[in-house]
Amino acid sequence: SPKTDIIVLAAASLKAPLNEIAHEFEAQNPSARLVISYAGSQDLAAQINLGAPADTFFSADRAQMDVVVESKKVDKKEV
Repeated sequence: SPKTDIIVLAAASLKAPLNEIAHEFEAQNPSARLVISYAGSQDLAAQINLGAPADTFFSADRAQMDVVVESKKVDKKEV
């Protein structure tokens, strides 16, 4: 059966822990596949503000999350 892609944009500094979490998440949710892109938080926030698709954004700092929230690119402000 086809898997549902979940697009994750994440700060490069979070790569090691998120890779572990992704492996466990996919094991527990076999119908899901995490598609993770790592880069600097500022670059990722800019990509989101330009319309890049993302289901979730893991920023290394609050300032970049605030940039995305203020541009109304976030469904909820749960940080």
